[in-house]
Amino acid sequence: MLREYFPDGSIETLEQNGDYRLSANLIIDDRVYWLSIESHEITEWLLVYLYPPFMVPAAKYAEASTLFNTINDRYSYPGRLTVSDDGGICYKQILDMEGIEPSMRMLRNMVDSARKLFENHAEAIRRVSSDYRRGAKIVCLC
Repeated sequence: MLREYFPDGSIETLEQNGDYRLSANLIIDDRVYWLSIESHEITEWLLVYLYPPFMVPAAKYAEASTLFNTINDRYSYPGRLTVSDDGGICYKQILDMEGIEPSMRMLRNMVDSARKLFENHAEAIRRVSSDYRRGAKIVCLC
């Protein structure tokens, strides 16, 4: 199902103690974003994280927080856009899977929601952020 997003086969998977993580690069507007999809056995949660290729500098942290709160409040996205203390930007959506078996359609919709948020608000987000160094590791756990 996710192969349509990753035609080059650049999907990385990890399984540990019943928890699973699928991660890959996702191209949005000619920029490489990092996508992580996780399932946690104990909590029975499915999580989608999407990290853009830019970060919020300290001088724009308050402005970014206000912008992200506005996006989260005014627009109907099932996930949340956040900024961490170190300036990392992240879209995060959680689905409680207790008693249900998530469908491929459900997962596709979660990824599409993340993509659409960044497509629809790219210019505003870029105004409060800056490109991070190529090859820099994103460590935001939002």
